[in-house]
Amino acid sequence: MKSTFLNAAFTCNVVVGSFLISSLTQAQTSVIHEFKLASTQNTSQIVEDNDIKFQLQGCQRGFKIVNCSILITNLSDKNEILHAGNSYSRENSRVFDSSGKEYVSKQIQLDNRKDRMFARINIIKDVPIKAILSFEIPPNIQSASTIELSYWVNRRLKKHKVNFYNVNFTNSTSSSM
Repeated sequence: MKSTFLNAAFTCNVVVGSFLISSLTQAQTSVIHEFKLASTQNTSQIVEDNDIKFQLQGCQRGFKIVNCSILITNLSDKNEILHAGNSYSRENSRVFDSSGKEYVSKQIQLDNRKDRMFARINIIKDVPIKAILSFEIPPNIQSASTIELSYWVNRRLKKHKVNFYNVNFTNSTSSSM
């Protein structure tokens, strides 16, 4: 009976994306939570930080270049100037592979603005902007243990970072920057 119930919960969790867990025991919710974490490794991850939502859409691999797409949405009532990418200090957007090797982004694109160091754009409440981080990563690396986006906004000059974990790269036919 327990196994059947958990299987039904898993099916509901995957298909619907959420499940009412008020009637489950603590052990059952723990198993479901672990399954949910495992099932999100290859799908969209969302991080909210400083009234900004960052949603990883995925990473496409060319031969040497990996492009990671992130939707960025301002949740604040005020428009913001968002700066993202690398700065002249040690605040870089980067990827770590499973062995801990670091790869610093080679290019950042916010909507139609792109640069090797950083890009900036005015973000308006509830209007998503697409960001693309480009990394030069050897072809034998097929996933990232961590993707770290470095950003700052004008009203808060402090630099911030958001992280996405356990991301597989999908193959694409082009590796353009």
